[in-house]
Amino acid sequence: MYTLLIADDEQLERDAIELVVNRGGFPLRCLKAKNGREALRMARAEKPDIAFLDIRMPGMDGIQAAKHIREELPGCKIVFLTAWSSFDFAQEAIRVGARDYLVKPAVNKDICALLEKLLADLAAEEKKEQARKRGNDLEAVVNLFSREFFVLIKFAQVSEDAMSSYFRLQGITAEQGLALVCSGFTPKDALARCTKHHACRQARICYFPTVDRITLLVFCENHKAAADGIRQTCALSAKGQFFGAGQPFLSLNGIADSIRTASLAYSDAVHYRLSFCRFGETPRRPRAGAEVRAKQIQQMIRLTLDGMQEEARRLAHEIVDAITSFTSGDVRRQELYDVTLLFSYGIQQNIPCFFREAPQKSGLGMQESYLMDYIDAACAAVAMDRQDKYRRIFDFVRDYIASAYAENLSLDSLANLVGIKPEYFGKLLRKYLGTSFAAYLTEIRVKNAAELLAKGTGVKEAAGRSGFRDGNYFARVFRRYHGCAPRDYRAGNTI
Repeated sequence: MYTLLIADDEQLERDAIELVVNRGGFPLRCLKAKNGREALRMARAEKPDIAFLDIRMPGMDGIQAAKHIREELPGCKIVFLTAWSSFDFAQEAIRVGARDYLVKPAVNKDICALLEKLLADLAAEEKKEQARKRGNDLEAVVNLFSREFFVLIKFAQVSEDAMSSYFRLQGITAEQGLALVCSGFTPKDALARCTKHHACRQARICYFPTVDRITLLVFCENHKAAADGIRQTCALSAKGQFFGAGQPFLSLNGIADSIRTASLAYSDAVHYRLSFCRFGETPRRPRAGAEVRAKQIQQMIRLTLDGMQEEARRLAHEIVDAITSFTSGDVRRQELYDVTLLFSYGIQQNIPCFFREAPQKSGLGMQESYLMDYIDAACAAVAMDRQDKYRRIFDFVRDYIASAYAENLSLDSLANLVGIKPEYFGKLLRKYLGTSFAAYLTEIRVKNAAELLAKGTGVKEAAGRSGFRDGNYFARVFRRYHGCAPRDYRAGNTI
């Protein structure tokens, strides 16, 4: 089953295309968006395979939405819906990588023919990708972990039987080896270091790369020789390249401890500026007390606010490793939760309009993932703010108005929400939204009221649900936008 995103500000157009899909029996799940911004949000959340985008939509038009979707989902097949056709349009369509376009109102047979073609293309690409993966089947040695499975293995949340089944599917039958953590390498280079020495030639490797590190599991029986061999290949490492080797695992149940100790060894390698460090080789650093931990959290906040993503994540891993090494059970869950809570609070106090769900006192894997994702998102926000101090804030303002237009919004309340003085906020809003606050809000409310009226909603209810408290004022404003009274618009457009 594939996913089709239909974006058009006309509900009849959206519903008509969905009807063609359903009647044609196409293996497509339909998503419908009424403007470009909503289409982009849906695309990010649902990852559609095909997107039908109307060219002319209020706010973000189809061309703009297509550019963003193409950047984030390069495999998505983009088709433009347009009531007009010209050379300029064709040029722009080519620039954003559109596969085709339909001139509205589209004929059913044209829609069906295009969908059949796009679905055939998707099936062919899927088959090709599967063949590539099989042929790549790791040139017989390497397997890339999914994030979910790696987190489960790292925090010992997978049974030995489940791990055995997983690794056997990858052609791995050995149950001994060692974990490694490194940075400063591409995954390809790190794997080359691990397989270069003759002691590792017959080893099988699984790996998981992130922004700041690569974690590898090297399956081999002679793990001491493997570690010594990797140490030799690291002798000529460049500045900023580090390897940490954990305790060997003698059964699959020992993998979690091997990963944890490899991470600790890696932290020592970075701390002592060693190209390679095996767990237990360097003096053990004392456990961080409350005062040291507080300083670490403040340092993690500073690194994040400076946009130093790798360094912030590295410190976060060090904190997680220390907590999991020196505590157990509910105590370590509580400690990691406290760290995450203090860190997220510190970030939100310093980055305007940066809102995320509060951390939960869940398992260690989920808490670590939350912390790393939070660092990544905060660093991305910092980078955006460096390019344009207010763009992200007014993207938030636009989305907030779109969701809260029926409430008693005011320029002052929005200014207070984002922490900008009202008089300056008004000027910025006009710059980023292209009009005054009152005009922008009124246009959204009138558009929503028109949609409700077209569905048969009563005039009074449509006005109230759209944020208009005065019926006479609503009627005057509506007439100014649509050239007729709300009641007449309802009578002429009810679906």
